[in-house]
Amino acid sequence: VKDGDIKLYGDVLWGVESLDVIEYINVYNDLTDPSPYKHTYLITTNLDEIFEGEGTKDMRYKKWQNNSSGEYRFSKYEKYDADNAAANVSNYLVPLVRMSEVYYIAAEAIYKKNLNEAKEYLRAVKQSRYASYNSLSLDKVNNATEGNFMDVLINEMRREWIGEGQIFYLYKRLKKDIPFEGNEVVPIEAKYVIWPIPDTETNLK
Repeated sequence: VKDGDIKLYGDVLWGVESLDVIEYINVYNDLTDPSPYKHTYLITTNLDEIFEGEGTKDMRYKKWQNNSSGEYRFSKYEKYDADNAAANVSNYLVPLVRMSEVYYIAAEAIYKKNLNEAKEYLRAVKQSRYASYNSLSLDKVNNATEGNFMDVLINEMRREWIGEGQIFYLYKRLKKDIPFEGNEVVPIEAKYVIWPIPDTETNLK
């Protein structure tokens, strides 16, 4: 995460360009008023739980949110004002698939047959996201068993996909309750995860 590449566009395999995305983000992250009491911005929660004390090492924690009076202001989609190619691309990019997701898919697909290979895929992503390589940062991956590997993988996905809307579909696919603030969860039940069929599609004449 450097030189304006706030969205890690160098890893993006598939994405779209939206010239309006900055205007949308500015509505939610309005920091133009000099009074801090009139700022509006997106906040993120449960960061310490998600990053498990590794925030000082993980670039995603350091670059995608700013601690503002005890709240974590989400800055992943703020306009980056650097005058360089990376910032110009990143500002209007909506990432859809990154190379990291390919590694996650490979790790999930193979961990029951070859746990060591699955760990290698996960290590590769984590190492690329750390400010400096530190073996202590990989303890949970190194010590993972077949029984808890998916928990370690899901934690990594939560870090990578903050603010991208991917996690909901991950939990839905795995039929796992969605963690909420504190110890609360949103249960994966039909009333929460399945939209009703519109009347216009059922009342055909």
